[in-house]
Amino acid sequence: PAFSSYAPDDVGWLLQDVSDVELEAPTEEREEAIQSGGAHYAESLPVEYQPSAEYQRLFHSALDASAARIARAVGTVTETVLAERGGPGGPAGGGRRPVLVSLARAGTPVGVLMRRWALHAHGLDLPHYAVSIVRGQGIDTAALRWLAERHDPADVVFVDG
Repeated sequence: PAFSSYAPDDVGWLLQDVSDVELEAPTEEREEAIQSGGAHYAESLPVEYQPSAEYQRLFHSALDASAARIARAVGTVTETVLAERGGPGGPAGGGRRPVLVSLARAGTPVGVLMRRWALHAHGLDLPHYAVSIVRGQGIDTAALRWLAERHDPADVVFVDG
């Protein structure tokens, strides 16, 4: 989709298209609506500003400093999932493939990296989807039904950041 910075093969978005709805609101308006009980926090988003050049430099500096540690962590988690749910060395003897299901936003980049690790290290092309979960509202049941119709629920592994 046009809203994603990920390649289409990296993640399938099991989200309702609300691109025609005005969701962003200034913090003050959001706080007032939430505090007064007129809205749930999930019914709007804070205005997201484009990061400044200085912020971008700080981000890239932090990424450079932590990339090796993050790669080891992603590799460890992915190998654990493969060992427990199938794939190389797993109890299923490689006959099953885990289905990665990221909790949208924080889980999505982790799921993308896990998918890429499995592909690079083992040649496994794992399915990866992102679903919505909202505090106080729960996980998107329509997305869960869609997954259950297409994949064995025993293969689903939820991923969060």
